[in-house]
Amino acid sequence: MSFSNLRTLWFTLLLLAFGSALSACGATPDDDDSAGDDDDAADDDDDSAGDDDDSAGDDDDSAGDDDDAPTNNLAYILTTDYVDTVIATHNFETDETNPNALSLAAGDVVMHALGADLWVVDRTAGTASVYADADLSSTPSLEVSFGEGTNPHDVVDCGPWTWVSLYENNAVIALDDAGNTVGAVSVESFADADGGAEPSSMVCVNDTLWVALQRYDFGTYANDEIGQVVTIDTTAVSLLGNYPTQANPTIRANGSDASSLLIQVGGWGAPDGSIGTLDLANGEYLPLVDAMDLGGSIGLGSWRDFEGRKIVASDHDDDNDWETPTTGTLTCVETDGAQTTGSTGIENYIAGVGRGLGLDYVLLTPPWTNPKLPHGIAFVDANNCLLPEPAEWTVFGLPAVQMLTFQ
Repeated sequence: MSFSNLRTLWFTLLLLAFGSALSACGATPDDDDSAGDDDDAADDDDDSAGDDDDSAGDDDDSAGDDDDAPTNNLAYILTTDYVDTVIATHNFETDETNPNALSLAAGDVVMHALGADLWVVDRTAGTASVYADADLSSTPSLEVSFGEGTNPHDVVDCGPWTWVSLYENNAVIALDDAGNTVGAVSVESFADADGGAEPSSMVCVNDTLWVALQRYDFGTYANDEIGQVVTIDTTAVSLLGNYPTQANPTIRANGSDASSLLIQVGGWGAPDGSIGTLDLANGEYLPLVDAMDLGGSIGLGSWRDFEGRKIVASDHDDDNDWETPTTGTLTCVETDGAQTTGSTGIENYIAGVGRGLGLDYVLLTPPWTNPKLPHGIAFVDANNCLLPEPAEWTVFGLPAVQMLTFQ
C-alpha cells in the first residue's frame, strides 16, 4: 500500500473485490510495495512500495548479496492494467525491450531481488516463483506456496535463512534453500483491533531482522495510531524486541548511515506522513521530511533515498478536500533539509520512485479518473526533480508499477 495516497486505497478495494471473486479466502492487497503502488509499492513500496517501495520496490527493500548478481544491465519492469500483468525487460544501454518476458495471472504481484535470483511473488495466490540468475526465459528453479490468504509481502535473506513476512498470518517465516518452512515467529501479540499486526517491509542488519508491523484495521479502513517495528534473532528464530512508531511504518536500509534505518510513517490520505530515521540502538525516531512542509502537501507517496538525497512524491488536493488528492509534486530534499520543488500539478498517479542502473526514475500510471493519460517510466534529474515531457518517457504496453535492477 502506498502510505498516504487515497488513490492506492481505490486500487486496494478493487483488488479486494477481485480476490473475493477468485476465492473466499483470497489475500488482501497491501499498502506497501505491491504492484500498483511502495510501497514501498509497491514502493510499496511499494511501500512499496515499492517501496519501494518501495519500496521497497519500488526500489525494492529486499536484502541480499549483490556480489553475484546478474550483470546483464537489464531492468525488470512489472506492468499491469489490474486485469493482465506482464513483466517486461529493458536494456537502457542498448534501448532493447522485451515487452513480454513473462505473462502472469492477474493478481497483486511484486518482484524481489535476492542475490542473483529474481523472486516473483503473487500475494493474492500466496505463491512465489524463483528464477535463477533472473532468467525469465527458463522455468522457475523453485516454486513456493505459502497458502491462500497469507498475503506474502517482503522477502529477505538474513542469517542462515530466507525470510518472508506474511501480512495476513501474523507471522514471519524462515525458509531453507529448498523453500521449506523451517521456523516461524508470531507477531500476533502486536495485533490491532481487527486481530492483525500486518507484518510488511523487512531489513536485515548484521543477521538481525527488522520487521515493520503496519497494524491496519480492515474493519474501519484506518491505521492504528501506533505502529511497531520488531526485531528477530535469525539464528534462534525468535522475537528479540519491539519499538513503537507512528502509524503505518515502512522501513528501508539507510545507505548513508549504518547506525539507523530509514522509516516512513503516516496513514492513508492523511496529512500526517513523514520520513525519518530509526536508531538501531534505541529505536528513537528522528523526522527528516514532513508532509505538511512540502508545499501544502496532504501526504507522502513514493520516495527514494540515494547517498542521503531524497526524491519525494507528495499528494495535493485541488478542490479543498484532503481525502481526494488530485495532483502530485516531486521535491528534492538534501541531507541538510534544503528542498527544491520540481514538477508540480502532476495528474498521473506516481506508482514509484527509485534508482536503477545509475538512473533516477519515476513510474507514472493513469489515474482512475483519467485512464487515457500517458504512462511510462520518466527519468529525472535528482538536482531539480523535473519530469521530462511524456514523449521522452519509456513506454510499455501496460502501465509500469515496479522497476527492479540488480545493479
